Amino acid sequence: MAKPKILVIEDDRDCLEIITYILEHDGYDVSGSLKAKAIKTARNFDLIILDEILVGERGSNICKTLKTNPETAHIPVILISALYQVGDIAGACQADAFLSKPFEIAVFEKLIKSVLRESRSDLVSTQ
Repeated sequence: MAKPKILVIEDDRDCLEIITYILEHDGYDVSGSLKAKAIKTARNFDLIILDEILVGERGSNICKTLKTNPETAHIPVILISALYQVGDIAGACQADAFLSKPFEIAVFEKLIKSVLRESRSDLVSTQ
């Protein structure tokens, strides 16, 4: 079975490096970007992790675009942010999950596994 491919868009270099390290250590195929334009490759991934506050863009706006596009609507999106209302923002943009920063690594890893498991079971049940 192929490794799940995860796209991480986070404009804080240190945070991006930490997230990438954790995911790669857990066996995922990770592509990270500091820029929102990386979303153009979204259809190539099994999961997308978006920071809410990006330079010149909001992760929630990107998420809305992904969820309204038939080519990418099925790809789960996790919105991450230090904003206290990240849960409300994630719900409004139809993100599949959210995570508040700072987060515990174990909580992050559990969330990734859960979201990927749900997306794969949805794919199986619709075939």
